[in-house]
Amino acid sequence: MKTTSAQRIENIKNNLSYAIKSRNETKKSFSEISGINRTTIYQILDGKVNRIQHQTVEKIANFFGTTCYVIEEGCVESLEIKNNQTSKEGNKNPIAVPIIDEHNFTSHWEKYIGELIVQFPLTYYLYDECNLIALRVNKVLKKYFSGNTLLIINRLKHNNEDQIVIINENNELDVKTSHYKLKSNERLIGSIREERFDG
Repeated sequence: MKTTSAQRIENIKNNLSYAIKSRNETKKSFSEISGINRTTIYQILDGKVNRIQHQTVEKIANFFGTTCYVIEEGCVESLEIKNNQTSKEGNKNPIAVPIIDEHNFTSHWEKYIGELIVQFPLTYYLYDECNLIALRVNKVLKKYFSGNTLLIINRLKHNNEDQIVIINENNELDVKTSHYKLKSNERLIGSIREERFDG
């Protein structure tokens, strides 16, 4: 079901509210960190807007290190709770990472990690975050990587260091540099954290 404009605004409002509360920010400090005008923050949180500029959504997404799609269509709090596979007390813990072949990837990559772990083979990764998946390279990505390479991907993250994997306008997997700007009809899968040969 397509998200309505009102639902999209409500999602943005909820994600903005969660950003401030979960990171122990004030509206003032969040404004300074994110670059969003304080008046805009108050108007969104008070439900006094009919439209939210794309640049504002982008700034909220950048704060979380995620995409505009997640901010407009989903709930960051739920994602963080459901995908939290790493103990906060540990330094780096081995996390189970589901391995999905390239030809199955576009139809499965958005499922919750818990679903994927029981459906696909696993590898393990030492990391202090969560929400990792492994993509096994086959035909399409062979122009970038050797066949049978596993790409460990930090899902829905886009940083300034790692290459990213996207789904392009033709609904095909593609790899871009870390500074690539997504087009409106493209979707971010996430940042490549490691290449691992799976011979």
